[in-house]
Amino acid sequence: MKNLILIWIMSIAMHSIGQTTIKFAEPVHASDSLIIDIVRQIDSAWNSRNIDWFAGLFTEDCDINYITKGWSTRTREGVREMYGEGFKNRSSDTRHYTHPKEIIWLEKDLCLGTGYTDIVSDPGDGSEPELLMRHNGFMLCRITDEGPKVQMIRAWTEEGK
Repeated sequence: MKNLILIWIMSIAMHSIGQTTIKFAEPVHASDSLIIDIVRQIDSAWNSRNIDWFAGLFTEDCDINYITKGWSTRTREGVREMYGEGFKNRSSDTRHYTHPKEIIWLEKDLCLGTGYTDIVSDPGDGSEPELLMRHNGFMLCRITDEGPKVQMIRAWTEEGK
């Protein structure tokens, strides 16, 4: 519970201060590469519209909330339904690119990752992709026996230009 309160306070602070980075003590986990890998898997699963792969990257009791869009779910099955529906409504040239900013280890098996994700229309013809929306926020990742899993996402969405 203490971690959730800390995360809520950090989310308010991050929203208030925009791009300013909040620094904490050195990571307690040996490698941040596990977290970078799950972020890349999220992008790949989203871009391939593979809902089983995508949903499998989340804990059973995950808590997802895109605050300004009103999108939320609290289970892996909910992720499957929410994103599965979204996958059906996106054109094949719509891509998901996540840009991690910082990884902060809260416990030996729990970290907070900050950053943003761009949803773009990218026809793949070398032209500049069109930004459709940007999610700014954070996610909690937990290291489980099955590897890293996303436990929580909180994001604020800006529409594209």
